[in-house]
Amino acid sequence: MYDFERESVLTHTKALIQNGNFEVSVFDINVNLAQKVARKYSISHVENLTDLKDFDVVCIATPTDTHIQYLKKCIEVGTKVVLCEKPISTSKGELLEFIAEASNRKTKILVNYIRAFQPSYQHLKKCVEDILLKEKVRNILIKYKKGFMNNASHAFQLMIFLLNKPLNFDSFRIFQKKYDFFRDDPTITAFGFWDSIPCNIIGFTDINFDIFEIEVYFENQKIVVRDGGNNIEFYKKNEPTQTYFDREPDDIFLDCLKDYMKPVISEVERYLKNETITDNFEEIANLNLQLINLMSENGNCI
Repeated sequence: MYDFERESVLTHTKALIQNGNFEVSVFDINVNLAQKVARKYSISHVENLTDLKDFDVVCIATPTDTHIQYLKKCIEVGTKVVLCEKPISTSKGELLEFIAEASNRKTKILVNYIRAFQPSYQHLKKCVEDILLKEKVRNILIKYKKGFMNNASHAFQLMIFLLNKPLNFDSFRIFQKKYDFFRDDPTITAFGFWDSIPCNIIGFTDINFDIFEIEVYFENQKIVVRDGGNNIEFYKKNEPTQTYFDREPDDIFLDCLKDYMKPVISEVERYLKNETITDNFEEIANLNLQLINLMSENGNCI
């Protein structure tokens, strides 16, 4: 319902319909809601999930504790592409079991971390690659709220995407852990090293404003992701001996998340047309497992 009465494209249903190459049906355990969405977009609604075999693509945007059961249904009937919202699971045992069961699947599973699919972020990745030819990353700062897996994980996946470095939480230590929004997903403050790069993670709790920001410090430059990822700012030093960055950004990308589900659905279509493309399930499942492992550590749990 994010974009139900707005022009923006922020949901699977609207993005699939606007793509124009899909015949779309909607399902929800709340039948009245499914009917309301179906009427809005003049599409059909599915009353049960016994006929999943009729669909080439399935988008799973249900509560996290149902993701695995629906993924299994899709694999059983041979769905070609599944777009699954993150996290895959908050249960280590369930996730490990599913990874083993899904090893021989024909279904492509695309886990939806939206930023990696956006044109602005793909351009940002090229910018970072150019910077890394001359400078090293010195520090990373991540600020977020509302759940380590549900929100901080977006920052981790984005850094993996930009730096092309797998994440290992072995060196990370928790300073605060508070179950403030999700019963199974705490907001965590922690510090550790990402392949020798100091990484500070600050989880904001008990605040009445949204925050999702990332600062990546290089030797003579820094990149700041602001406003939930909608704006990206680039800062430089005028001189190598300068001890501070310029107050004003050297460059800025605006509206990076405008209609953010459109590129995601375009990626789904690309996976559907090209059977040789490798999905991102293994990479995201590994990240998911590491998040669970870190969350289970003894920290200052409030």
